[in-house]
Amino acid sequence: MCIAKNGQHLEIDVLAYANGDINAAYVVEVKSHLREEHIEQLLNILRRFAFWFSEHRSKAL
Repeated sequence: MCIAKNGQHLEIDVLAYANGDINAAYVVEVKSHLREEHIEQLLNILRRFAFWFSEHRSKAL
């Protein structure tokens, strides 16, 4: 999934979400070799999740 907002771009592999009693969002990044910078990249996405996906801001991550 690739999205653009306010001139910025974000690409993630999977975004899944559940409404109702669960009310959660799941961000998945797939890497063939895990490196520390990949973890930092995912943490940055999670920190800015409400910016990118305002419709899901009330969900648990």
